[in-house]
Amino acid sequence: MPLLSKRRQVSVVKEVTGGTAPGSFPTAAQSGLVLIDATAAIDVENIERNVLRESLTPVKGTVGQQAATFTVTTEIAGANGGAFADGAPLWGEMMQACGYEQVAVKDVAIGAFSAVGPFQHGELLTMAGGTSAGIPRVVMDTHDGVATITVEPSTALAVTMSSGVTLTGQSSGAVVVTTGSASDSGFAWYPVSNIEKSLDVTFASGQVGVGALIEGVTSGAKAVVTAGANSSGTIKISPVSNGLAFTALEDLTYVLSGASAPATLKADSPTAEAFTKWPSVSLNFNEDGQNIQGVGARGNVAFNFEVNRPATATFTMRGVLNSTTDAAQLTGITSDAPSSPPIWQGSAAGWVDNEIAGKATFASEYLPCLTSLQIDAGVTLADRKCASAATGLVEILGTGRAGTGSIDPEVTLEADIPWLTYAKAGTTARLRVPLGSVDGNQFTFFMPGVQMDSPSYGDRDGIATHDIPFRLTGGFHHNITGGTPLDVFGGDNELVIVYHTS
Repeated sequence: MPLLSKRRQVSVVKEVTGGTAPGSFPTAAQSGLVLIDATAAIDVENIERNVLRESLTPVKGTVGQQAATFTVTTEIAGANGGAFADGAPLWGEMMQACGYEQVAVKDVAIGAFSAVGPFQHGELLTMAGGTSAGIPRVVMDTHDGVATITVEPSTALAVTMSSGVTLTGQSSGAVVVTTGSASDSGFAWYPVSNIEKSLDVTFASGQVGVGALIEGVTSGAKAVVTAGANSSGTIKISPVSNGLAFTALEDLTYVLSGASAPATLKADSPTAEAFTKWPSVSLNFNEDGQNIQGVGARGNVAFNFEVNRPATATFTMRGVLNSTTDAAQLTGITSDAPSSPPIWQGSAAGWVDNEIAGKATFASEYLPCLTSLQIDAGVTLADRKCASAATGLVEILGTGRAGTGSIDPEVTLEADIPWLTYAKAGTTARLRVPLGSVDGNQFTFFMPGVQMDSPSYGDRDGIATHDIPFRLTGGFHHNITGGTPLDVFGGDNELVIVYHTS
């Protein structure tokens, strides 16, 4: 019998060791993606052999590098009951493999700013008055007039806040007073630029400092410490070994400056090495029994919004070809998303110049009439080749990011919305796009550095429109202190997505 193209399953899971699938993969819990489309293709290098001989008949080639590419389109929707990854949608696993950190966030109601803003994505907050604990980090730029501020804990200590706490941005200098307590509100994704892992360690005394180079005596794994510890617990590391992972209870040797380095350092049991930034994932594609599996995969994501339709995310993932087999499709799969995804309607997008303090308030945003929005994260992928790997390919790495997109607003007079003025001046605008309005199925897409390319004119049933391509530049754009240079470089903030669960 022929196989049926509608019977497709895609399973995804974060890896602990890059390029190695977890032993239980795939399972039904890893397979609940709501698929709009899904394909897989093997990329097997066939090496031609030009052997000198009497006959002109070609000789048999040989196989070189073996990779696999997976393209997965899914609806942007909330998680179904929070059964997976502590309540985050399953497509969040692929977001992380596209270079986006996933964090649990809290919201707290705030009043009006008493010092110029906005709060900047990624900055730490100091807290005074009321009852509070922890060190919160801002998620997504927050402008005067917004009802809530979204934060994540910047340390292992949980963040708590009561009403009446004064929040001050350590970078921006923005000041606001809370009008409610902090409560769990969902998840957020924002871009990162480096791979990072956590590792549980034990030691009797001393300090594991940032910058230490540690090596596992048994595993041979090596890593640089990016966040240290003053007592036994969790450190953050940047792996520098060739696909090796630390093993449970092994001794660690280190190179540290200063006299406070612990005399004995061990990996904890069970070893808790896990990706915290830019993990690789294992992917399994099954079409009615034919199976393609890839490991060490990373990729790129593109979002598509059309008015009165569900929004979608398309992930293009590349990994090492691990197997091609026949395998029965999984049963007992629970859909990862609610039965009804959010529709792009009833959600006004906000757009305005993001380089002057005069436009730093929520109320200053224009509300353009859009019917479509496309965003491409623009991740550049590179094959990490190594002769010691079984197929000469260890994993796929992300080596660059150049986000782009486009919108199609109705044409307005420049006095109403200055599209042409911004394009002419190369002005960077901010774009805030809500999706959905029901907790558990609601999102906000925020882009602080939208730089337009040349707009062109279009027509939508006789209504004049602009077709506007743009670049995502990120950075922090407001001249907050009224005289210091604008910091428009870097920031790992060109696209921040918040998933609101409450």
